[in-house]
Order: sequence, then structure tokens, then C-alpha cells
Amino acid sequence: MVLVYCIFDKCGNQRKKNGKISFFSFPKEPELLQKWIDFINDHNPTKMNEKQLDREKMKLCHMHFEKNQVVTKSNNDRVLIRNSVPRCPPGIM
Repeated sequence: MVLVYCIFDKCGNQRKKNGKISFFSFPKEPELLQKWIDFINDHNPTKMNEKQLDREKMKLCHMHFEKNQVVTKSNNDRVLIRNSVPRCPPGIM
């Protein structure tokens, strides 16, 4: 099993440690992807770009999205609403 983790520096959520956290893959659409990378670079001391992105391991957890951007399905899986941009870094807001 690949260790999936939240790329946000101050978060520390990992799939292996916490089954109650949902993780979302970085979008493939270039403009939206850049917004996600900008969010990370605005809040992380370690800057990143698209070439550094390991899509298999690096994700953002649901804690970085507003509640209205995440839908919980009947089986308790969380789904990110299309075109959502992260906005909520834990510990900052």
C-alpha cells in the first residue's frame, strides 16, 4: 500500500494513520491545477511546481476545503465538487 499524505506542510494527515480523512488528487486541468499549487505555495515554506508533483502519493485532504466544496455520500465517502479550490489551511483560519 502506497503511503498517501496531505502535501500541506502543517497538516500531517496520512491515509495510513487516519481512515477518517479523505484525500483528493490534484486536478489534471492546468488552470485549476495552478490554483491548487498556488494555495500550497502561499502557505508552505517549501515551494512546489507541477514537475515535482507525485500524483500517486501527494494529495490534499478534505480539511483544506470549505464544507460546501465537499459532499458526503451515503456510504460516508467524500467527493470534491468539480472546480473546487483549496481555501482552508488548518491552524491558520
